[in-house]
Amino acid sequence: MPADSKSSYYAALQIIQQAVISLIQWSGANFTPPQSSPTSSNEIHALIQKANHITGWTDAEPEALRLVFDRIHLTHKQTQPLYRPAWAIATETNEKTPRIPYTTRDRPDLDALKAAIQAASNQVAQHWTNLSWLTLFVEKFGSHLSLGEPDIALIDLARSTAAIAAALAQQPPDEKLVLIAGDLMGVQNFIYTISSEGALKSLRARSFYLEITTEEIVYRLLEALDLPRTNIIYAGASKFYILAAATESTQPVVQDLQSRFNDWLLKQFQRKVFLAMAIGSPFPVSDLSPTAPLVNTTTPFAHHWGQLNETLSAQGFRKFDRNLNEILEPQPSHEPCQVCHRDDTIDLTPLKKDDPTSANACPVCRQMFALGGRLLNAKGLVRTQTSQAELSIPEDQRNFEFDIGQDTDKVFYQVIDDFKPEKIRSEDALFLINDWELNHYSSDRCIPLFLGNYGQAGEEGFMSASEFAEASTGIKRVGYLRMDVDRLGQIFGRGLGTAHTLPRLTGLSRQMTYFFKVYLNSLAESRFKRLPDGATVLHSSSQRSNLLFIYAGGDDLFVSGSWNDVVDFAFDIYQSFRSYTGNHPDITLSSGISIETAKFPLYQAAAVAGDAEKIAKANDRDSLCLFGEVFKWDHWLGNQKPDSKSRAYLEDEAMPELLGVLPFVQKLLDPNEINIGYPQSFIRNLLVVAQLRQEKIQEIRKTQPCEEQAVTYYLHLPKLAYTLSRLPAQIRTHANFTPIRQSLMSPRNSPYFRAIATWIELLNR
Repeated sequence: MPADSKSSYYAALQIIQQAVISLIQWSGANFTPPQSSPTSSNEIHALIQKANHITGWTDAEPEALRLVFDRIHLTHKQTQPLYRPAWAIATETNEKTPRIPYTTRDRPDLDALKAAIQAASNQVAQHWTNLSWLTLFVEKFGSHLSLGEPDIALIDLARSTAAIAAALAQQPPDEKLVLIAGDLMGVQNFIYTISSEGALKSLRARSFYLEITTEEIVYRLLEALDLPRTNIIYAGASKFYILAAATESTQPVVQDLQSRFNDWLLKQFQRKVFLAMAIGSPFPVSDLSPTAPLVNTTTPFAHHWGQLNETLSAQGFRKFDRNLNEILEPQPSHEPCQVCHRDDTIDLTPLKKDDPTSANACPVCRQMFALGGRLLNAKGLVRTQTSQAELSIPEDQRNFEFDIGQDTDKVFYQVIDDFKPEKIRSEDALFLINDWELNHYSSDRCIPLFLGNYGQAGEEGFMSASEFAEASTGIKRVGYLRMDVDRLGQIFGRGLGTAHTLPRLTGLSRQMTYFFKVYLNSLAESRFKRLPDGATVLHSSSQRSNLLFIYAGGDDLFVSGSWNDVVDFAFDIYQSFRSYTGNHPDITLSSGISIETAKFPLYQAAAVAGDAEKIAKANDRDSLCLFGEVFKWDHWLGNQKPDSKSRAYLEDEAMPELLGVLPFVQKLLDPNEINIGYPQSFIRNLLVVAQLRQEKIQEIRKTQPCEEQAVTYYLHLPKLAYTLSRLPAQIRTHANFTPIRQSLMSPRNSPYFRAIATWIELLNR
C-alpha cells in the first residue's frame, strides 16, 4: 500500500472507531457500525492488528480504572490501591466546568457511566468518520475506564495505538519510529518582564499567546508529517512530544520548521523566546511493547524518552546559533517600549488607543494588551490563513485577530465569543476552549483546547491589580502565587520504572494536564462543590472569586488576585492536588506567595513569588513559603507529625489541642468561638512578640548557637503570657478560649507563631 496523506488518518480513525465500539457494546446499547470503505483495506487492517499487538489491546470489556499515579516510585511506594470514580467528563447543570474526579478506595459502580454512554450512542453514526468527534467521545466516556491493564485508561490506550498505527501507515523502513520533542524556551523572560498599567491583562495575554504558539507549531508539524492529532503524546505548557515514522523526510521537516519559527521568534521577541526541537534516534516499533526486553533496568521506551530529553535540553546552551551573524550585527537603538523595554522599533504609540496619556508601547505589547481584553469571554479561536481584512469583512463585524509567523508562513487567529462550526470554512480550523459538548464538534476541523482560563470581570476586561487590592479582606494588597509539581522530570523520566510504557506516559501527562488546565478552573469557579471531602478551609463562607489565572500549564501556575483569596486558593489547590493524585508521597507541590501593593511592579512581584517558591523547594520540597516563613504544607494545615529533632527536645511537652498555623487562624477568626471580638491591641501585640522572638533567634544563632532550641521554643512564652493576661476577662474566662490559650503557650507551636500573628494581623488591618 503506497503511503499517502490519508493512510495515517484512516489508520488512526479505525483505532478510535474500535474504542468507540468497545464502549458502546460494553454499555449494552444497540449499535451497528456504519460501512465506511476508506478504512477497510486489508493493508490498513494488518497494521492495525500490529499496533493492537504492540500496545496489548484486548477484546476484554472495560473495567474500573486504577490510579496510574500509584505506579510512581521515586523514594516511596503507594501501598493502598486507589480508583478513579467512573463517570463521564462533563459540565453539570448551571456549571461551566467539570467536577474533579478525586480518588476512591472503593471499586466504583459502573452503571451510571453505562447509562451515559447509552444516551450518547445515538449520535455516533452521523459522526462515524469524524476523528475529532470520535476521539472526544472516547475521551469524555473512556477517561475513567481501563482496558487490559487496570491502570491504563481506554482513551490513553486508544490514542497510543492510533499513534503507532498512523506512523506505521507511512511505511517507515524496517518499521522504525521516532520521538519528536519541542520546547519554547525563555517563556518566563517573555511573560514576566513587563511593567506598566494593565500589566495583569497583558501578562494573561502573553501566556495565552505562547499557548497558541505551541499549538500552532504542533499543528504545522503534524500537517507537514501527514499525521493526525492522535500522534500527540503531550502538548502544553510550551512543550510537546509527538510519535512519528522514521522516514527520510522526517528530520528535514523538523529542522525546517524549527528554523522558520526561530526566525520569526527572533524578530518578534528579541531573543527572549527560542524554539528548541529534537528528534530522537529511530527505534523498532517493537520497543513500544510492554514485553520488550529491558535496557539497563528500564523499558526501551523510557530509554528513548530520556535520550530525547537530553538532546532537547542541550539546545538551551546554543540558542539561535544559526542566527549569530544577525544577532551580532550592530542594530540601531531607539526609545524603548515602556512596557517590555525593547528598543529595536520606532513604532511606539499609546497602549490604550483612546488614551494618549497611557504608556507608549511597541506593536507586540499593544497587541497583547488588546488580546487580554478579549480573553475573559473567549469561547474559541478560528485558525485561518486569510485575514478578515482580505475577506472584506466590515470592521464593525470583525472578531479580534492576531497573527503568528511571518510572510508566506503567517496564519491568523480570531478570538470568538460564540461557536458556530457551520460557518467555519473547510480550510480553517476551530479551537474550542474547555468545551466538552460533543454537538459542538460537528466538523473534523474542530479541536478541543484546554486552558486554565479563570478570571473575574473588571472595569476593562479582567480585574486589575487595583481592583483586586480594593476587594481584599483586611489590608488592601494583591497576592501573587507561583506553584509547581516537585520533581516532575523525575516522575516522567523514571517514576514508572519497568511500567514505563507509551499508554501509561500518555495517561500520566493527560491527567497532569487535566488538573492544571481543566480542574483548576473548576476549583476556582465552585470552591465548596469542588474541594475534596475533609479539606481544611479558613473562610468557610468565601467563594473566593477575586482571582486571575495568568498562567496554568501542564505542571505549574501563576495566579494573582486579592491577597486573602490567593492564600486561600493555594491551600485549596494543594489539598485538591494531593487528593487527585491519591496522596502519593512522591507527588507533591511547592509554592511561594508574595503580597504587594497594587502599584508594585508586576515583574518584581513575580520575581518575589518565584524566590519564595525556590525557598519552599529548598525546604525539602512539599512546602509553602508565605509571610516570610516556610513550612511543610502539613505544618501549615495542622496535619503534621513532630520531626525527630523537635520530638527529642520536646518529648516531655504535651501535645496541644491546636497544632500548626491554619487551625489557630481559624479559631481566632471564628466569631462563633468567642462572642466578642479580639481587641486590635491584642493582635498587634501578638505580632510584636513574634517579631521579637525572630530577632532573638537570629542573634542567638550568631553568639550562642547551642542555645538556639531553648530560644526557639521557650523564650517568647513569658511575653506571650503577659499579652494573653491583658485580654478582657470575657475572653480570658470563656470556655472556648481555654484550648486556644493552652495551645498558644505550647512550645510545640513556637515555630508557627510569627506566621499565625502575621496572618491574623493582615486580615484585621
